[in-house]
Amino acid sequence: MHMDISYILREEDYLQFNLYVASNSKVVKRRRILSRYVVPAAYLIFALISFYMNAMIMGVIFLIFSILWVLLFPAYEVKKYVKAYKKYIQSNLSRSLNNQVELKVKDDFIYLNDHTSEHKISIASLYELVELPSIFLLSSDVGSAILIPKDQIDVSLVKQNLMDLSRTHKIPLIEKLDWKWR
Repeated sequence: MHMDISYILREEDYLQFNLYVASNSKVVKRRRILSRYVVPAAYLIFALISFYMNAMIMGVIFLIFSILWVLLFPAYEVKKYVKAYKKYIQSNLSRSLNNQVELKVKDDFIYLNDHTSEHKISIASLYELVELPSIFLLSSDVGSAILIPKDQIDVSLVKQNLMDLSRTHKIPLIEKLDWKWR
């Protein structure tokens, strides 16, 4: 198999990758569930205790806080993660942004070349290939991934090459075309 493509990695590509990884992280999932449900549950308990103690105004206030948290916090949390990852990308990956990346697949290796470095990655180190709405991810067992933005490549050609790679090397190819950060 042989593939030769070039593209430019932008902040949005790194952002999609980081949000996707976060959406699959057990730690992040647990943290999001706790912040989404424990706080309004606590407000609700305080409201019930206040009602029981005939502190109706305080009970109503806690009840309103609980309802507002359930309605407004999810949108705030989504924006909070986006903002945090954008800040991380700008401070830690700024040298990698908006630079030409050359990717070549030959035999059992992937060769990556950008303005900062060259990499030779064994295809055997890949554990999954993921297709998201805007990028392809080639995830390696060392915790990193190769990002390929779909808007700069021939998607059908790259997808066919990834399917061949998947078949030949028995690497799962996962389509998550409906994935969205929520």
